[in-house]
Amino acid sequence: MASSVIKKAEHVEKAVLMSRLYTGITLVLSLFITFSFITVASATMNDEYIMEISIDENHVSFADHNGTAEGNWISLSGGETFKIPEPFTFTYNGINSKNAIIKGRNVTVELNVENNTDHVITYPYDTHQMYVAGSGLDDVSFTFHGSDHFANREVDVYLFNSSIVDLKHVLDDLMEGNTASAHAIYDNSQESEAVLDGNGDMSMTYNDMNPGSYSIMIIHTDDITEENILLSATAFEVLDYSADLRTTRNSNNVQLDITVEDAPDKTYTYGAILIKESAYTTDVRVEFDGTLNGFDVLMNGVPIIEGFDLVGMSKDDIDGAELEECLTDIFGADNISIVYEAVYGTNATLYADTTGLSEGDYLVFAGVTSDHDMVAFEQYEMYITQVGMDLFGGPGDEIIINDTRNGIRVIIGLNQSLTNGMLQIEKSTTLPNNVTQPLFYTPAGFATFTANDNLSQAMAYAYIYIDCPHHCLNGLDPNAMRFHWYDENSTNWVQLEPGNPPCCLETGQYNTEHICCCWAKVTHFSTYTSGTYHPYDANKDGMISIDEVNTTIDDYYAGQTSIRMVSEIIDLYRMGGSYCK
Repeated sequence: MASSVIKKAEHVEKAVLMSRLYTGITLVLSLFITFSFITVASATMNDEYIMEISIDENHVSFADHNGTAEGNWISLSGGETFKIPEPFTFTYNGINSKNAIIKGRNVTVELNVENNTDHVITYPYDTHQMYVAGSGLDDVSFTFHGSDHFANREVDVYLFNSSIVDLKHVLDDLMEGNTASAHAIYDNSQESEAVLDGNGDMSMTYNDMNPGSYSIMIIHTDDITEENILLSATAFEVLDYSADLRTTRNSNNVQLDITVEDAPDKTYTYGAILIKESAYTTDVRVEFDGTLNGFDVLMNGVPIIEGFDLVGMSKDDIDGAELEECLTDIFGADNISIVYEAVYGTNATLYADTTGLSEGDYLVFAGVTSDHDMVAFEQYEMYITQVGMDLFGGPGDEIIINDTRNGIRVIIGLNQSLTNGMLQIEKSTTLPNNVTQPLFYTPAGFATFTANDNLSQAMAYAYIYIDCPHHCLNGLDPNAMRFHWYDENSTNWVQLEPGNPPCCLETGQYNTEHICCCWAKVTHFSTYTSGTYHPYDANKDGMISIDEVNTTIDDYYAGQTSIRMVSEIIDLYRMGGSYCK
C-alpha cells in the first residue's frame, strides 16, 4: 500500500514538472480557469469586447485582443526571459450565443464573433518572464498596453497566488456549483488601483515577490454605468532557487547536469524537455457546439480539454504518462525528448534520448519540482545533429566529417581501432563560453571541437578546414586570413605554424571563387578560428606601433580612411601589447 502511494505521488510530481516545463500549457490553463471565477456585472457588447460569460448571477465580459502589442495585452519585465511558442495563436470556432444548464449551473455565453467561423487571436510576444525569489530577480514589472478606447479610465489590478493544481480544483468546484474555493482565492488576492493614461496604458511593479504561481488581472469598473470589464490577464512563476544547467552531447543522448543553487538537500524531481525550435509553435483551438460534451480545446490538433475535462488531469491526480504522450503528439515524436527522475540532493544528471530526433536547433527547458511546486528552472539552446556521431574505424583509416551547415570539414587519421567515437562541433559568431579574449577580425566565426575519450585516444591527427564566404570578409584581403588556436592557459590567440604550438603539424590557406578556406593539421581538438590582423598592422605582429598610428592619420588627411578608424587605431596603440589578447 505504501509503495503504491509513493509511486502515485511520483507520477503526480513528474506530471506537474512536465506541465510547468511547457509553460504555454500552464499559461493557457491558468488564464482559462482564472477567467472562470471573476464575478463582475455584465457589459454591453460592442467592437471593444469579445465575450461575455454568465454563470448564474455572476458575469464576466472580456475586452477584445488582437495580434498587436497595443491590443490589450500585458507584457512582463524583470527576472529572466525564456522562449514561448511562436506563433502562439488562439482560435475559436463555435456558436456565438448559448444558454445551458451545466451540472446545475445556468451558463450563458455571448461572443462578438460570427457563428461557427474561425476567429483567430495571435499572442504578440515570443518570450515570457521567470522570476527567482531573493536573488535580485524577484521584482515583477508589467505594462498593460490597452486600446485607446479605455484611455484615462480607472482600473482595479488583482494579483492572485494560485498553482495550476489549485486552479484545477477551482474549475472542478465551479462545475459542481461550488464557488467557495474560487472566492477563497479571490478574497486572498492583492488589489491595487490605477488610472490608464491617454493611450489606455499603465505600468506597475511588485517588489520582493515570494515563491509561487501568480496571475494578474486588470478590471475596469465604471461607477456611473456599472459597467465592469476584464481588460487583460497574464500568469507567471516566482521560483525558490536559481538553477545551473550544463549540457554534453553524446552519441545517442544529451547529458544534462542540473544544479539547484543554495537549496537544502532533499528529494527533488528533475526533468527536462528538448523541443525543436521550428516545431515550437502552438495553436490553441476552442470548439463549442453548445452541448456539455461539445466543448473541446485542442492544442496543435491534440485534445487537451474534452467536455470540460482536462485530458490527463481528469482523474484524482494528474497522469504523467498521458501528459508526456500528449506533448509528444502536440509537437511530433521526432521533435521532442522528455526525461525526468526523482533524485535526492541538489545535483542530478539526466540523459535525454536523441535517437530519432530530426536535425536542427533545439530549446532545452530544465526544471526542478518539490511537493508539486516548481522550485528552479533554466533554459538552454543547442543544435542537435548526427554529424560527428558514432564514429568508428581501424588503425590507418581516415574518417571524414562534412559539416555543411557550418562550413567545416574534418579528416581524422586513426592510429588504433575506434568504436563509439564522437566529435561535437559548435560554431558561433560570438566568443564561445570558454574564450575570454577576442581576435581582431574573425569573419568566419569560432569553431569549438570536443572529442569524447574514445576518439581522443584513437586519433593520430586531424585536418580541420574552416570556410569563410567572401561576402563575409567585408573588403578584407582573403590572402591575409590565417588559422588561429585559442590557448586557454595564456588566454591568447596563437597563429598556427608547423611546430607552434607543438600540436600543429601543418597549416595552409586557399581561395575559390566563393570562399576563403584556412586549414591546419593538428593532434588535438580545441577552439579554432580563421582570422587576420588589423589592416594598419603593417608588420602583422599583433601590436600597433606609433608609426602605424601616424600612417593611419596620414591616410585620414588624404581621404583614404575615416576618423572612426583613426580613433580605433589610437585605442589599440594605447592598449599596449597585443590587441589579439
